[in-house]
Amino acid sequence: MIKNLLIGLLVAGLLLAGCGGEEYKLSEDSKITEQDVKLLKKSYEDMDSNERARLITMQKDMTDKEREVFKEDFRRLYLEEMEGVYTSTERAKEAFEKSWDYETRKRKGELTEGEQEQEEKMKEKTEQTIATSGIKSSIQSIIDNAEYKNTLVDKIVINENLGTDTQGDYIALIYLVYDIKNTTKTGNEIMRMYSDDLVATMAPKSTTSISEATIFWEDEYNNRTVKYAYEYKDGGFYLTDVMGE
Repeated sequence: MIKNLLIGLLVAGLLLAGCGGEEYKLSEDSKITEQDVKLLKKSYEDMDSNERARLITMQKDMTDKEREVFKEDFRRLYLEEMEGVYTSTERAKEAFEKSWDYETRKRKGELTEGEQEQEEKMKEKTEQTIATSGIKSSIQSIIDNAEYKNTLVDKIVINENLGTDTQGDYIALIYLVYDIKNTTKTGNEIMRMYSDDLVATMAPKSTTSISEATIFWEDEYNNRTVKYAYEYKDGGFYLTDVMGE
């Protein structure tokens, strides 16, 4: 009985060394942590949003050797995440291997010319998404902090300015609702005042991002839309067009 128990423990130890022992011996200069290692052992369903986000970036912090050590963990987690997405487990495995091979070749600088061009396009798109999200958040914060009375934000749209060749040049389209009983004269005064204040506050942040800003007001009580268009130059926004007053 004792002999059988010892044999069982020995086999278990060998299995641990082959499947999970090596990955815990991280080098001192490793960019991943023991917490990362523990994360890879969890089920995908048990991870929170922050852990899933870390799972996406973790490979970039790994050495080539570490990627290979943890490949089986990444495959398992991918299959768990994609369960029900593919028509079969085999298709999911094929997709994982294709993605893994692409990333391996990318790290080694072995992508084809076409793949490199696609990478550049994806990089530009990602940078643009990050930039536009930051601009939208900044404008929303300005409006929130200003506490414009009887004003609701419908939406904020940030588009690339295709009228210039400047990289990172955007147009801000800000849709607001003036939500109160008013005369057209009073509405015009208030909406113009709020619009001027908004772009004036935006100006210090717009040197390298927003070249044009248009503010649309939905004046529900008077059943009309008012538009104020501004252009950025010489450190400030200047009114260039008004419609609907």
